[in-house]
Amino acid sequence: QLTGDPASGGRVDTIDKAIGCAWDAWCLGPGSVIYFYGTQGGIFRLVPGGSPPLRMSQQIERRLDDAVDLESVRVEMAWDYRNHGLAVWTTPFDTAENGTNFFWEERTNAWWQDEYSRKEHCPLAVHVVDGPAADDRFILLGGRDGYVRKLDDLAETDDGRVIDSYVYLGPIKTANVDDVLLRNMLTQMAGESGDAEYEVYVGKTPEESLASSV
Repeated sequence: QLTGDPASGGRVDTIDKAIGCAWDAWCLGPGSVIYFYGTQGGIFRLVPGGSPPLRMSQQIERRLDDAVDLESVRVEMAWDYRNHGLAVWTTPFDTAENGTNFFWEERTNAWWQDEYSRKEHCPLAVHVVDGPAADDRFILLGGRDGYVRKLDDLAETDDGRVIDSYVYLGPIKTANVDDVLLRNMLTQMAGESGDAEYEVYVGKTPEESLASSV
């Protein structure tokens, strides 16, 4: 990093001799924190002040390894100010393949994964628009198909296609890991929520439950 006033010469300091940024896979977040994809894999954040980069993707390391091969995948990153988090897109150079996207929510330190309904939507360029009004702050994605699209939290479809989402809750167990009998389930949805379905997976371990039939 360049420390001091560049006009006065400044000073170039080494932050880390092992960890670097992969190509242009980086972005700037609040507080001038730099987020980047590492040359040896993983996502890091670099806080101003000379401290070493901190790995922040331990929860999804295996998923990242499956999604990112730097010889065949382009990584784009942007800070999403509206949703308070880091957005990461992986776009394979092979246009026949779909990319895997990740989002890190700062408030909960949680990672979320998604993919677009059409592989043509995978971005080759990302731009953050920072306008004066709330509605003027959004992220633009330049897709493989040549179209520029805007991320919209209120969109009910993905450019015309239904958006599917899911989440796993559990495991549900007792302190002594006793057998449990589930009689019924009650859910409370938001007033403007779309249709939702739920399924129950059963097993003696969380892994066995996920692998079971409904």
